[in-house]
Amino acid sequence: MELYELIIPLTPTCIDVECQCRALAYAAYHIDHPEVQQLLLLTLIEKQHQLTAMLDSEYKEAKENDIVNMNILGL
Repeated sequence: MELYELIIPLTPTCIDVECQCRALAYAAYHIDHPEVQQLLLLTLIEKQHQLTAMLDSEYKEAKENDIVNMNILGL
């Protein structure tokens, strides 16, 4: 692994974002400081929107691939 690979973030996967959501929810539930808790919850909402968008695009790609595969098979 090159040094620049550690600096440049890779494109997150759905699993990465889901894990981030779980960690944010856990932290927000266990932290007693209201301002920090609010910041964590707002960040969680943003991550949930990101995850929803990623899952929607992944679903559309899979659906398009199914249609393409049907055309190739002559269905």
